[in-house]
Amino acid sequence: MSSTTVRITGRAYRLLQDIKKRTGDSFQTIIEMSLDNYKEKQFWNEVSDAYKNLRDSANWNEELDERRLWDSTISDGLEKE
Repeated sequence: MSSTTVRITGRAYRLLQDIKKRTGDSFQTIIEMSLDNYKEKQFWNEVSDAYKNLRDSANWNEELDERRLWDSTISDGLEKE
């Protein structure tokens, strides 16, 4: 595994030390997990922003119409018991 040196603030280092003490995880593991969580949070923020923009646009009614169309197919081919 390759490595790179990255400068962090004193506060960030103290946070890493605290998490390491509580979890026993290595700094590398903590940083990777934190970055994965950050990346996932950013993704969902982008999804949320995209839906907000869609709701605020003229295309929102088209989206709702399409949802209603797909909702009507939920029970297609299923027989009642």
